[in-house]
Amino acid sequence: MGPAVGPAEQRWCCDRPRVFDDSLSAGSFVEAARRGGATFQSNTAVRTILVDGGRVQKVTTSLGTVKAPAVVVAAGAWSGRSV
Repeated sequence: MGPAVGPAEQRWCCDRPRVFDDSLSAGSFVEAARRGGATFQSNTAVRTILVDGGRVQKVTTSLGTVKAPAVVVAAGAWSGRSV
C-alpha cells in the first residue's frame, strides 16, 4: 500500500496513483443528500442547540430556527464552536 494521503491533487491506493478532487466529491454528496430531502445552510451562525433526551430537537441560527429529525454538523474546524 502507498501513502494514505499524497500531494493535494492525488490520493494513493494499492501502489497506483489516482486523481481525486475533494471538492467534486463533496458536491456530489451534497446533491445526493438534497435529492433525499436534506437542506443545507452555509455561512450561517449557530446561536443555540436545544437537546432533549440526548437528541437535538431544534437549532437556532442567524437565519432562524430549524427543527429536523436529524442534524449533521459539518462545520469542519469550526465544529467545536457549535457542539
